[in-house]
Amino acid sequence: MAEQTIDVSTRRPMRWEAFLIFMRERGFTYDPNAAGSSVHFYPPNENDRSITFYKPHPDSTLQPVMLKEFAKKLKRYYGWDEEDLFMR
Repeated sequence: MAEQTIDVSTRRPMRWEAFLIFMRERGFTYDPNAAGSSVHFYPPNENDRSITFYKPHPDSTLQPVMLKEFAKKLKRYYGWDEEDLFMR
């Protein structure tokens, strides 16, 4: 199966489930039973801090503007480079 990527260049939405796959492929875990729309992701390195994203509702589609914010937050928290992580 091909690795899931986030495409921030074409301004296409992404389903929340695809974002979960994207994070799991990078070694993150999360609690799917957490209350509310906040989802805490725990990085593979226990020394790194966790990151929280909010699942959109009522429709679980991540719109392009939200994906761009997610990408910025991942870069800020973990130093991830968009060139390495997101489709161009």
